[in-house]
Amino acid sequence: MRVRLEKRMRRSIPSDERLERRARELNRRHFGGRLSWTSIGFADMASRWGSCSFTDGAIRVATRAAKLPEWVLDYLVVHGAWSSFMR
Repeated sequence: MRVRLEKRMRRSIPSDERLERRARELNRRHFGGRLSWTSIGFADMASRWGSCSFTDGAIRVATRAAKLPEWVLDYLVVHGAWSSFMR
């Protein structure tokens, strides 16, 4: 039972590394690799779905977003990357 619960937890909350790979793939596919950021990862946020620091280009996505459909997570990643690019 413990093993099943651990697998479920790994599936339900993607890692920062997985989010980074996803962002790179979306950047390559839709923007030809032109967007850039210094870091991307999940963070606990109470009222926002994501944020981008204009001073250092860090993108944060709310941990609760990991439970949303994949296309919503894609939107949050692309929106953050685009915001970082526009700084």
